[in-house]
Amino acid sequence: MLKKSPFFKKSGYLTEILPFLIFRSMMIAMQIIWVVVVLIGTFDIILHNVGEPWEGSLGTLTRIE
Repeated sequence: MLKKSPFFKKSGYLTEILPFLIFRSMMIAMQIIWVVVVLIGTFDIILHNVGEPWEGSLGTLTRIE
């Protein structure tokens, strides 16, 4: 069924490889973005979550002096 369509009759290098290259580069870019977001978020929470406990059950990490 797919072989009968005119797009698949033309066997060109870019038409076969280009979607995979685009998808692969998008996957790598998304992984880099997510790793950066997770690292920045983790260090932001760790660095700014030190001090006196707040009211309520959550509170913050306490600094031992």
